[in-house]
Amino acid sequence: MIADPGGAAPWLALALLAATFVCFVAEVRAAEVVAFCAAAVALALGLVDAQDVLAAIANPAPATIGAMFVLSAALVRTGALEAATQALGALADRRPVLAVGVFSQAGGWLLINYALGDLPASTAVIVLLGQPVVTGLLSIPLLGELLTPRQVLGGLVVLPGIYLCLKRILSIFRGVSVKCLALFGSARHFPPDY
Repeated sequence: MIADPGGAAPWLALALLAATFVCFVAEVRAAEVVAFCAAAVALALGLVDAQDVLAAIANPAPATIGAMFVLSAALVRTGALEAATQALGALADRRPVLAVGVFSQAGGWLLINYALGDLPASTAVIVLLGQPVVTGLLSIPLLGELLTPRQVLGGLVVLPGIYLCLKRILSIFRGVSVKCLALFGSARHFPPDY
C-alpha cells in the first residue's frame, strides 16, 4: 500500500472503476492486462489489502473468467467463431425467422437442460412454470403487445401456484433464499430424499 486512502476511498474506487471502464471500451490494452493493472492500482492505493487479493485468487470464479478469456481467444484464433457466425449469417440471409428461432430457442433449451443436471426436478419445474408469465409481462414493454384476459387469468393462476411451491420448499429448507433456490440452486444443497 502506497498511501492510506482514508475518507477518499469511495471516490478513488469510483475513479478507478471509471478509468478501468474507459480502458476496456477504448481497448487501450488487452482486457486481461487492464483488469490486472486495475487490481494492482487498487492494491497500491490501499482500496484492498493483501488478504482480499489472496481471497480473490483462491476463489474459483476468477479462474473461470480467465478460462473464458482463453476459450474465447482460442475460438477467434482457430477460426471456429468465424465459421459459426458465417453459417448463422448465411442462414439469416435465407431464412431470418428460422435463424432467430435456432439461436434463441435451441440455445435457451440447451442451457435449461444443462442446468437441470444440477437442479432437482421439483425445483426446476417450478422455475420453468414462470417462463410464460415472464414472457407475457416482458412482451408489454418490449413488443408493445397487450395481454388478453385469458393470458392475464392464466398468469394469475400460475403465480400463486409458484409462490405456494416455493413457500413449501422454504419451509423445508429454512434459511435458504428463494433466489438461491431458483437461480443458483444445486442438487448438492438438497437432502437425498427430497
